[in-house]
Amino acid sequence: QWEIFNNLQFKEWYFGTLSPSSVENIEYIDLEHFPNPFFNNIEIKFFVPNYSKTTIEVFDIFGRKINTLVDDYKNFGEYKIDWNGKNSKNEEVADGIYFINITTLGKTFTSKIIKQ
Repeated sequence: QWEIFNNLQFKEWYFGTLSPSSVENIEYIDLEHFPNPFFNNIEIKFFVPNYSKTTIEVFDIFGRKINTLVDDYKNFGEYKIDWNGKNSKNEEVADGIYFINITTLGKTFTSKIIKQ
């Protein structure tokens, strides 16, 4: 089973030894967000275990894409971004449940957030 650790120094050692075949076995990507629920802004931290195309998108409960927060190649490491609760047209979104999707290494992981 794949495990993610909060100690970045351990992450560097652990993930630094990944081979292309072991990357296929990733079952979880470290994705944190705070605060949740949030009002105007939410901080999203994520970890990329190997250089790869990485996207982070926000969807509503109906599956409609609200905004793309990251769409770039990322090196191994930890990253932090903020979402201001606005859609791709820079309009404030309604209060409710949203989902953050992170796609990296060809796999997608989802986390629920609540805007109040």
